[in-house]
Amino acid sequence: MLKRTIGLAVAFLTLSGVAVAQDHATLLLRSGQHISGQLVELSGLDFTITVGGVERLIPTRDVAVIEFTSGDLEDADWTHIPEHQQAVWLKSGTIVTGQLYDISGSSPLKITFQTPTGTREFSSAEVGRIVLAKPSQSSGTSGKH
Repeated sequence: MLKRTIGLAVAFLTLSGVAVAQDHATLLLRSGQHISGQLVELSGLDFTITVGGVERLIPTRDVAVIEFTSGDLEDADWTHIPEHQQAVWLKSGTIVTGQLYDISGSSPLKITFQTPTGTREFSSAEVGRIVLAKPSQSSGTSGKH
């Protein structure tokens, strides 16, 4: 009985760790700087991200891309995103343009996006990246971390 209980506890902790990992994100700032950690939410005019156990507030106006997956946007990728528009780039490859409205919830995060056809909600588990603006230092996001 004790072995079974310990086995269930280990399985639960392992699954919990996987759920938390879904909220890991890298914020690519317009300056080209990268900040990696646990994305908590978008509240008001700031993103809240926990880096090394410390919560940081990053002004929305400073963020160019929120990356939930590894891999860099190459110069050619930017041609898929209309100039001066925000977009959600799903892991499936689908790109949805509109305006980021909210990030809330937990494991996975709920991402609310205003599109020309209405409000859409996405799970952070299905989102590869959210493009808010093109970084000013380079046309791609290569060279991160």
